[in-house]
Amino acid sequence: MRGRILIIICLFLLVFIITAFTLLGCGGRVVDEPMTTTTAAGATTTTTTTTSTSTSTSTSTSTSTTTTLLWESLDSGVTTDLNKVMFVSSTVGWVVGDDDTILYTDDGGDTWQDRSSGFGLDLNNLFFVNTTTGWVVGDDGVILKTEDAGVTWTSQESGTDAILKSVFFNNDTNGWIVGNDQLFWQTTDGGDNWELQSNSWSAWLGDVFFVSDCGWITPYDGSGSTIIYRTTDEGGTWTDVDAHCRANNIFFADENNGWVVGRYGIIAHSTDGGSTWATQGVGSNILR
Repeated sequence: MRGRILIIICLFLLVFIITAFTLLGCGGRVVDEPMTTTTAAGATTTTTTTTSTSTSTSTSTSTSTTTTLLWESLDSGVTTDLNKVMFVSSTVGWVVGDDDTILYTDDGGDTWQDRSSGFGLDLNNLFFVNTTTGWVVGDDGVILKTEDAGVTWTSQESGTDAILKSVFFNNDTNGWIVGNDQLFWQTTDGGDNWELQSNSWSAWLGDVFFVSDCGWITPYDGSGSTIIYRTTDEGGTWTDVDAHCRANNIFFADENNGWVVGRYGIIAHSTDGGSTWATQGVGSNILR
């Protein structure tokens, strides 16, 4: 009886020794080697390399990489609401906001300089054609132009006290402005003269974008309209297109490919110059 017990004990010890020998590296093993790096753009990349070996000479290695994109908070130096940002290069940009807030950076946003106009109004949008020449629009029909990167500003006559929502220029002479009360202006002389364009639209206007002769205008979101106005002759004539969303903002990469974003997480995409739109939802994709 004792002999059998000793044999069983010896077998358990043998199994224990073999298992321990394997786990200590003399048999097969799996090693995970995670490595985290941060790029200059602020993206964190975690790379995990898994290496498997066996008692034979064969070795297998697999690597998986996960990248997390990060946003870095920058100090603007102000506490007012900021409404629009635009960069003309990787370093030079501007921000506009309420209470005549105009900020300028030439180091990619690391530092911001006050370039306020002195007119004291809420500013809603801006557009620069280069590093020095740009326009700002805002409440009470204000249009401001600078030719020295915002060091000085001159007022341009709009002929209205309505809220101006968006401004866009194709070059340093041809530009457009949209605003409340279905108002839409065009200039061909850099803003020295702004001509009010007649239209039969029923919605307040919120955003404008042009690529060459092709242009698009979206209603102000609060109007509830899903219609986008489209031109192919630099604003001479306009057609109505249903984008199936209450758009807040519009952008076109070229004359064919464009996007609008709006309420309820909807993104709509066009590949035919805005003639038709298809939704690309990141949240709800219900058409409203």
